[in-house]
Parts: sequence; structure tokens; C-alpha cells
Amino acid sequence: MLSFAPMRSSAKSVNVSPTEFRDSHAEINWRKLIGFRDFLAHNYEEIILEFVWAAVEDLPELRTVVRAAKDRLAGS
Repeated sequence: MLSFAPMRSSAKSVNVSPTEFRDSHAEINWRKLIGFRDFLAHNYEEIILEFVWAAVEDLPELRTVVRAAKDRLAGS
């Protein structure tokens, strides 16, 4: 059985991240990311794998931004 739990968990942490962090990284569509998490959590029967795959393809860019932000925070 396919599990989306790790993706839901990761995206949920974005929803509770500080507003200033999200505001300082406007290149990420936070609303879309949070909405995707909510969709995965509440509409499991309606998930279209092509949409999930499209989101997965966006992860490398998101990972780069989050790592850079983490490095900046660690340096301050």
C-alpha cells in the first residue's frame, strides 16, 4: 500500500513554521504547499498520482531553499 504519511508530515511542519521564515522565502508557493498537505491528509481516496509526482519533482528546489535557510540560521 502506498503511504503519503512522510509527505504529509513534512508539509505540516511548513504550516506551523514562523511567518517571518515563510515571508523571507517568497520564491516558494507556501499556500500551495500547505494546501497540498491538507489535500493529502483529508482526501486520500481522491489522490491523483500524477499530481503527487508533480509535487515530488518540485522537492529538489524546496530542499535547496530550506537547506540554505537552515545554514543561515545556524550561522546567526
